Amino acid sequence: MKKALATSIIFTFLMVLAYLTKPSKEKCLQEAMETYRLKKLDYAAKTLPSNIKTGLFQETAEKAFLESIGVNDRFIYKDIYQTDNPSKTRIGWGAFGWVKVELR
Repeated sequence: MKKALATSIIFTFLMVLAYLTKPSKEKCLQEAMETYRLKKLDYAAKTLPSNIKTGLFQETAEKAFLESIGVNDRFIYKDIYQTDNPSKTRIGWGAFGWVKVELR
């Protein structure tokens, strides 16, 4: 009985801590954008033909990525997803002040 009560108190404390320290929507979007720039845009800009301006390409790609990304607020964490026309693909999460984004 005491073990169950102690475990319940610990889990309750961790849930309250997770709820209070979950990152903001802006932080999640910012982290997703930084990861996108590092993994996708740098590679794409290096492989472009020389007659295409890389700045214009990067701005267009960033705008398209920002339009396709979203953040769902769950009770103790945030879910980061990217929308493909009919479906949503989960690309990351945010909890306890951390944000983790993995692009494929």
